[in-house]
Amino acid sequence: MQPETQAPNQQPAQWQFVPEQPSSPSNNGPQLANQNASNGIHISWTASEFIAYQKGVGWYLAAFFVILVVATITYLLSSDYISVGAIVLIGFLFIGLASRKPRVLTYEISSQGIKIGNKLYPYGTLKSFAVIEEESMRSIDILPLQRFMPAVSMYYEPQDENAIIEALGAYLPQEERKQPYIDKLMHRIRF
Repeated sequence: MQPETQAPNQQPAQWQFVPEQPSSPSNNGPQLANQNASNGIHISWTASEFIAYQKGVGWYLAAFFVILVVATITYLLSSDYISVGAIVLIGFLFIGLASRKPRVLTYEISSQGIKIGNKLYPYGTLKSFAVIEEESMRSIDILPLQRFMPAVSMYYEPQDENAIIEALGAYLPQEERKQPYIDKLMHRIRF
């Protein structure tokens, strides 16, 4: 294999992935890939954008029941139809979002930033990253500098964790952080 040369104005790569054996077509999980250094990509892989839980009829019936109970209590306390309508609307939006299927996205870590799907997050807008334990899976949360912007989660295969952390560590500091309580609640209700 020929060593790649870099342009004089390009920073040297901190990490390169070299597979031990070519991936077989039968392996359909996310795979790390080393891209050409000329386009600045250090590492890329594909994975689901979020964890999708199977929701049966019982889950939807329970959600409708909770919406009905909250709307009834709100009406009894306030006698306000607008508040009840807002609760029902928010409840149906919640159910609609919960039934959405995840997309398979391409994640790329390069010298320009982190690209998730078609969206690029330049390092200048990012604060740090943290490895988050979610039940039996782990993900990496990218924390933005903007106060009210939510963290961006990246999922990956467990065997790829060290390589991804090493590539991210070249550009962002890693911090210890636990899973936020709202995320724990959403996982508990299988959202």
